[in-house]
Amino acid sequence: MNKDIKSEMKARIRMQFRKLEEAGKPVPPHNHQGLINYIVDHIAPGSFLTNVLCNDLKAACVSADWPNAYNMWNVVNFLYNHAPIQCWGDREKFNKWIADGNND
Repeated sequence: MNKDIKSEMKARIRMQFRKLEEAGKPVPPHNHQGLINYIVDHIAPGSFLTNVLCNDLKAACVSADWPNAYNMWNVVNFLYNHAPIQCWGDREKFNKWIADGNND
């Protein structure tokens, strides 16, 4: 994927974060870059986001800090409405997304 397309994708994701914040459904700001890096550049995020992306509720709850625990629904809402379905939902999709990024 070329640099211009990646820049446009990152800008669109940031816009969605702002819209969700305005709507009272914020994704915690400390997750923004991790989600952008994962969705656009196929770089694995930290443990909380990895657990959410893999649909592991128990592990997500255990690894969540307070803002993530409080806003977990908002993170899932963002993924459901704005992330490619191929990049989240189970561990297999997560691993494939990371592997596909290594093949770019």
